[in-house]
Amino acid sequence: MAIKWDAVSLLEDWAKSRYLLLVEEIGTKTFTVDDVEDVLRRHGREIENVGKLLSVLRDAGLVEAEGAPEDLRRKVYRFVFQVPVVSVKKPSVGFNDLIRLLKSGADLIRTTVDYKVLLLFLFYKTISDKWHRVVGKYIAEGFSEKEAYLLANSEYIALYDEGEGRLYSWRETTRSRDTIKEIANAMIKISRMNEGLQDFQKLIEVLGFLGFISEDNMHILEGLVQLFNQYDFSEVDFDAIGDAYQWVLSYFAPAKAKEGETYTPREVIKLIVRILDVDDGTRVLDPACGSAAMLIEAYNYVRDEKLNGRKPSLELWGQENNEIMALIAKMNLILHGIEGYKIFVGNSLTNPRFEPADYVIANPPWNQDGYDENNLGEPAVRRIYTSLVENGFTPKSSADWAWVQLMAYFAKRKVGVVLDQGALFRGGREKNIRKAAIEKDLIEAIILLPEKLFYNTGAPGIILILNKN
Repeated sequence: MAIKWDAVSLLEDWAKSRYLLLVEEIGTKTFTVDDVEDVLRRHGREIENVGKLLSVLRDAGLVEAEGAPEDLRRKVYRFVFQVPVVSVKKPSVGFNDLIRLLKSGADLIRTTVDYKVLLLFLFYKTISDKWHRVVGKYIAEGFSEKEAYLLANSEYIALYDEGEGRLYSWRETTRSRDTIKEIANAMIKISRMNEGLQDFQKLIEVLGFLGFISEDNMHILEGLVQLFNQYDFSEVDFDAIGDAYQWVLSYFAPAKAKEGETYTPREVIKLIVRILDVDDGTRVLDPACGSAAMLIEAYNYVRDEKLNGRKPSLELWGQENNEIMALIAKMNLILHGIEGYKIFVGNSLTNPRFEPADYVIANPPWNQDGYDENNLGEPAVRRIYTSLVENGFTPKSSADWAWVQLMAYFAKRKVGVVLDQGALFRGGREKNIRKAAIEKDLIEAIILLPEKLFYNTGAPGIILILNKN
């Protein structure tokens, strides 16, 4: 049975969660009002007016009614599903299909579930489908199933635990009746089997998979699983998957901006990367990397503009203060098929964990307060903020020029940074730092950006380009 997700996404949350519960319990069978009341009562989801629920579902085209054969005055109901496409395999997925799928998923979770669940499911389903494709390739070459599993673990991502003899792919975990719990357990296991993904457990905890999940949310999550199960992502190229991942971030950007998350428009990122003209065989660093969009754009630029589609030999390094956002960056890089990355967690201004890079690129938090000589003057980092001018400590009200100094200190070639336009004109200590940058002939270009370009502020920004050579 194929659920009509477009119609489901338009339901109010109270109706949506009950619909998904009823579909799971009743399926394609006919049912009565009494049957609905019984299912809802058993799951603690009773409502005063079942007739209203059925009316809403009928109006949405999800339920149809007819007279009962033994008593035409009494109605029986059945769920209306999409006519399934007869096919031996799941339909192939193009970019537009992915966006439709994710749009349906976004509408399904709406305000009830954190948008990061959508990113997690996209990541887990994709790596699982691609892992099974690798397994299929080795089995076709004559390897046993277990040998193919171990080879896929080595070539791609480890999803098979040899010691337990257990597979932790999406295909396996979603067969369980406790699907959501099994997904959580599988992701924790995957994090332990793969170096660099150890922090997945933190994301699972933050999203509430290991704690209390309300009955409403449980059925919405299970509905999301059914939605993803409609497609096979094994043949979808990394660019399409990665772009779809970026689409989720941009789709939720206006709402998340109100909570302090920042999203840099892709056009701004492309402009900076092209001005920097990143070369292959170099290291690119983003000390405020967020979802790693700038690092990914640098990779794409070198591949498409410099290497005619061949795989670049780049080192992509990032640091992010929010450990959950750092994990989102890692998932983003993996879904783009990118290797050779390092994402550090920590405060770049006071605890930079990276080494110098050829290019340094970032859109750091604008006018970040709380940074002055008290913390920027600590022995471990003092040299950074006295590298342009003897007393280069920023005022406590704005760390904009602290970020510029940090990036200039670690850059071997060029810097591209997005700042608030006010960073060009404020006086005091910031003026002294600007003067030093000009006198050392570091500033190559300043590009003024229009107002209302960024979701989290209506203020105009700038792109500042520094050239160390």
